[in-house]
Amino acid sequence: MAVVKDGRTQASDQVRRHFDEAVMNPERLDEIRGMLADDYVHVDRRSVVGLPDLDGAGFIESLRIGHEAGLDSFDRQLVARLGDRLFLSHVKTRFTDGSEKQYLVLNQWDRNVAKVEQSVRFDPDDLDAATAELDRLYAELD
Repeated sequence: MAVVKDGRTQASDQVRRHFDEAVMNPERLDEIRGMLADDYVHVDRRSVVGLPDLDGAGFIESLRIGHEAGLDSFDRQLVARLGDRLFLSHVKTRFTDGSEKQYLVLNQWDRNVAKVEQSVRFDPDDLDAATAELDRLYAELD
């Protein structure tokens, strides 16, 4: 399936790249808070390392903790997208102690593709659940 790159799609790609760059810089975490919707929610459905549901402030705090733990790299590879607002990605983070974490994350952006409304994390091999959630959210978009 080919993805048509129109102006809106290119703009959403640019916003997502900006977000990813800010994640890697602890001095830019407040910038990320400005890219989260006021009612942002972060849901973690991973089986082992799951976090409680977080609001925007909680998510930023989890990023701060990650940096304190030695976050060294953040690599996001797009797995699927539906429209301009829903993106499912595989993420791999590495830490200075040599450890790494992998997961799938589904991000839903607002209508203007300016703020993330919600993020849902899944185990890296739970593609069925992640794509089912992607389809469910897409059906609910207005």
